[in-house]
Parts: sequence; structure tokens; C-alpha cells
Amino acid sequence: MPPSRRAIVKTSPGEARLVSVAIPRIPAGYMLIRTAAVALNPADWTDIDHTSYIGCIVGLDYAGTVVQIGEGVRKPFAVGDRVAGLSHGCNVLQPSYGAFAEYILVKADVQLRIPDGMGWGEAASLGVGVFTAGMGLYHVMGLSLPESGRESESTDKDWMLVYGGSSATGSMVIQLAKLSGFKVVTTCSPRNFDLVKQRGADVWLDYHHPHIFSLIAEATSNSLMHAFDTIATDETAAICAASFAPADTKEGEKAIYVSTLDPTLPASLPRPVEKKYFLGYTLVGEDVLFEDQLLPASEEDYQFALRFGVLVEKLLGEGRLKNHPVATGVGGSGLEGILGGLDVLRRGEVSGKKLVYLLEEL
Repeated sequence: MPPSRRAIVKTSPGEARLVSVAIPRIPAGYMLIRTAAVALNPADWTDIDHTSYIGCIVGLDYAGTVVQIGEGVRKPFAVGDRVAGLSHGCNVLQPSYGAFAEYILVKADVQLRIPDGMGWGEAASLGVGVFTAGMGLYHVMGLSLPESGRESESTDKDWMLVYGGSSATGSMVIQLAKLSGFKVVTTCSPRNFDLVKQRGADVWLDYHHPHIFSLIAEATSNSLMHAFDTIATDETAAICAASFAPADTKEGEKAIYVSTLDPTLPASLPRPVEKKYFLGYTLVGEDVLFEDQLLPASEEDYQFALRFGVLVEKLLGEGRLKNHPVATGVGGSGLEGILGGLDVLRRGEVSGKKLVYLLEEL
């Protein structure tokens, strides 16, 4: 084991660099992973540009090989196992965590075994997208897990709006919603229509349309009661709200709007709406500092992640859940290429793909 590792570290607000840092000790419940590939998320560059924290390793999504296992790990991992998932990057409470490094720490029991035949890059694309989708649908929205021994919340009669279906999270939400018995209407750019169709969407609509909410309402016969907003701006929240069934339909029921951030819904709504937003960081069962607000560890979120991870491994192994499409080495290769890839994300030049980087040493 080398004494140090190369890592992308936030050195000042708006700047991150590839530097050498020490190999960390392994806390109880964690594993040390030799990283084989990483994937980029919008949160990676926004953490660099819009938070004041410095000295933290950046990055969330990874795939790699188990090198060491700490005490207290319950999931039966072994040294040499191929795993994927997430490590909370730009984490001021634990600055040695984060995925963009040659060796990384991960909370062991919520990581995923990589199925046979899946490559490093495809596996690296899974973590944030699949856990965010699952947490939103089943833990926050309250649907039953598919194949959990209970009947689905729907029998392919109810509609789910997935706003931003060609995002890494959106493509997972589409697949899981279909497995839970919903019909899915989704929005995306026309160049990504084939992707959302392949992932199971029943209706796909161009989000550029000036009256997109009317198209959604028409497609769902004015019956929409569930929306998962993966873009989560005030504008997209307003579109989702305007797409819900009118108040004289399903009287007494609230529509459910779930988002990955906390946008503001319009003051005037077509029907009562229950708004729920969440942060996926809490699934590891540790304290989280987000926008200077301390979120205490949630054992409930952690226990959900344990159950959901087992299901994801099963669905991946059966071929019933597919990773988001990936593009490898955009902006450069290896750890060195990550900073160029983050610039590509900043400029909004990525659509329908996850940027992944294979570490050259492996």
C-alpha cells in the first residue's frame, strides 16, 4: 500500500487541483477502494464553485476494487471484490472522503457489487443516479419497492411525470417507475427521445415547448398525480404543478411533487400538492453539512439505502435495470481529465450521457 494517493482537492472557492494526499485510516463501517473509474455529476462542479469549503476531496460516483475492509462491516464483501457506488465528496465534515482519488473511503454496507459483464465506466455511472431515484420514489414518495413481496402502488393505470428523463437520475426514475407499475411521461431534448424510449417511457415530450404543461396534461388525460423533478428549478416546479390533474379530479387527494433540491412551487396551484424534497447524501447515515446547515445522521435513510441496495444488485444482475449511457475521457483521460470534464459540465455541453474517466494505472 503506498503512503499517499493522488486526488482532486478543492484548494480555494472555484478551484480544484490534482495533488498528493495521505492514504486515510479506515473508520469502522468503511472500506478502502482502489479506484478504477469515476463519473461526474453537476454537484461536483457546483461544490467547487459555490461552496466555501476547502481542503476536501471532490467527487461522488466511482467503481473500483476492495483493498481493505474496516471493522463492523456487515455486508459480506471480500478483498478483491468489484464494487461501485458513491463517496461523499466536498465533505467538510470528512474532507478525506470523496471519489476523485486513486484510493477512496466508502461506507461499505450501502455499496453495490458490480454484476458480471459490466465494465468499470458503466458501473461508475450508477451510484448517485440510482440511489437518488430510489430514495425519491420509495423512501420519500412512499411507493412500495418493486418485487418487495407487496403489490405495486399502481397497476400501469397511474401516470408518473419524470421531468428531465434523460438525466442520469431521470433515466433511473423511468425504469424504476415502470417496475413499480406506472405509466411514464417524461420531458427531455428531442435528441434524447430514443434514450428515454429505450428506458421504458410511454410518452416523451420536448421540454422546449412553450406550453409543455398542456402537452403533459393531454398525454395523461388530466389524471397526473405524481411528479419526480430531477431538474428542480422554480421553472420546472411550476411546469410540474401546472401538469397535475385539476382539483375536481380525485377530490380530496393531494398530488405528490418530489424534487432533488428545494424549488418554490407557485402560490396558485390547480389542486392541493404535497411537496417533498430530499438530499441523497443522508443515505450513508452520517451527519451532513449542506449550505451551512447541519443535517443530523438519519438512521431511517440509512436503513432504506441498505434495503434498496440489495434490490438494485438483483435488478442489475437480471438485466432489468440499465446504467445511464456513458462517454469516456471527454476533456482528457484519467484523474487529469476530470478537471477538463468538469469544465464541459459547467458549459452545459453534456446531454443524455454520463462523463466517466478510467484511471490510467488500472
